[in-house]
Order: sequence, then C-alpha cells, then structure tokens
Amino acid sequence: MLHASLVFSFSQNPDQLSQWRGYCPTANGYALGFYSKVLEQSNQNEGLSFLAPCIYDETKQAEQIDEIISDVLDFAQRFSMEDPDDDDRVFREGFKLFEKLLPFAAPVIKHASFEEEREWRLVTTIADFDPTDAEVR
Repeated sequence: MLHASLVFSFSQNPDQLSQWRGYCPTANGYALGFYSKVLEQSNQNEGLSFLAPCIYDETKQAEQIDEIISDVLDFAQRFSMEDPDDDDRVFREGFKLFEKLLPFAAPVIKHASFEEEREWRLVTTIADFDPTDAEVR
C-alpha cells in the first residue's frame, strides 16, 4: 500500500483552443462543466481533500516550498531537544513530516507557461492506496 494523492484538474477558461489542442485527440474531445460550489464542498472532507488554484509565479512557489522546509526544520529542532542523542530518529521523523506536507504543495505548483489555463486542482489524499486498483486514462 502507498500513501497517495489523487489530483483532478479544472480550468476557469471554459473554451480555450490551446487546451483542446493539447489535451484532446483531433475532433474527439468533450468539455465538462462543474458547479464550483459543489467542488468547494470537498474542503469539508475532514481535511483529506482541498480545492486550490495553481501557483504559476516562481516566487510564490518558492515561498510555498520554503514554508514547508521551515516547518520541517522547526519540528526537527524541537524533536532534537527532546531526544538529543538520537540524530537518526530526528532525521527519520523530519523526513516523515516532509513526506506528509509535500503532497499539499506539489499538486498546485505549475510552470508559468500554463498560466492562461487558470487551473484549479482538487486534491484528495489517501492513506492507503493500492495502485493496481487505479484505472486512469
């Protein structure tokens, strides 16, 4: 079993030629619309899901990653004070925290060249995930 996230992508642009060209076979695509209010309700799934806009600006992306790293370092320092003789355990626990926080940032970071898509991501974290059960197209 893996710890995983499922990511669903949505665009605020309802009919953009570059998306049809990039994501659909010639003359065989569909555009599906969703009510944003329904998607926003996913945020109420006990913290296991969230809806967020993609971050295209490199400075804001770096701030997001810096915040995670800072939180992990703060945790490691506090943990080290409690158990100063076990550096290996401090590193393991710090890495576990990093592993838990990164799936909240990574899905919303996207290259600036895609900014015209105005994309939002619905991210659902899954504690136990068997990839053999997944069907993705």
